[in-house]
Amino acid sequence: MTPPCSKNPELWFTQGNDKAALDAKAEAARICRLCPMLDACRRLADDIDPQYGIWAGVNFNRQNPKIDRLTDEVLSHGTPAGAMRHRRRGENPCRSCLDAEQGRKWECEVAS
Repeated sequence: MTPPCSKNPELWFTQGNDKAALDAKAEAARICRLCPMLDACRRLADDIDPQYGIWAGVNFNRQNPKIDRLTDEVLSHGTPAGAMRHRRRGENPCRSCLDAEQGRKWECEVAS
């Protein structure tokens, strides 16, 4: 199986924080969350600790941590990738992220 990111890798490595770039990052994260290779990608991201790009639905761009952190919260909260992101930050995953990680449906909370 070929992951969607291999067909248009530029989308997963969009630069900038203007509206167009944030929209592109959101689209890449949305596609990731539907990818059947999500778990393998999450394990790879854990192993390599990427500094740039969208990996397993999580925005790892370190160019502007404040904007990217907010983008990550909105894009991946309530998803398996959200649980991974909580752990990377040293936080316990919230209930909706844990449930998503375990394959349970849950109403997505909005990050504040």
